[in-house]
Amino acid sequence: MREGRTEPDLELIDYLPVDNNTSDPVYAKLNTLIQWHNEDSVDDWERNRNDIIYYNYQNNRNPFIDHPEYVGLIWGNYVGISNEESSSNFKIYPNPTNNLIQIEIENYNGSFEAELYDFTGKLLETTNNTNLSLADYPSGIYSLKVLMEIELRK
Repeated sequence: MREGRTEPDLELIDYLPVDNNTSDPVYAKLNTLIQWHNEDSVDDWERNRNDIIYYNYQNNRNPFIDHPEYVGLIWGNYVGISNEESSSNFKIYPNPTNNLIQIEIENYNGSFEAELYDFTGKLLETTNNTNLSLADYPSGIYSLKVLMEIELRK
């Protein structure tokens, strides 16, 4: 549990617990959930249901309905650039993180800019450093946008 909270943090795991009756705050299996997400994309019915839950009951939205791309940003290697566009090896890690994000761009000599956004889309920080500290920000979901110069060849 996080300090000051009475409910345990639910941990998403990619294995089945040895004991199916565990009282541990875990939810399995991540790869099955991602597969379902990819096979059954968000549609108008789900968006409407999300609106009804928000406006009539919980005042709480499901971020994966509003932004299905978050699945790839949080649990995948989605970085918004294809191998055809760049020969650079691009990595952002660790994900998830408790403090420091490392941006690694191999075989790239150009400049880049990283923009950190909070869950509402507010720009929090802009840097061209390959290390980005989240120590001054509360726990939550953040988006990192990395802008690179790409040389297009004919």
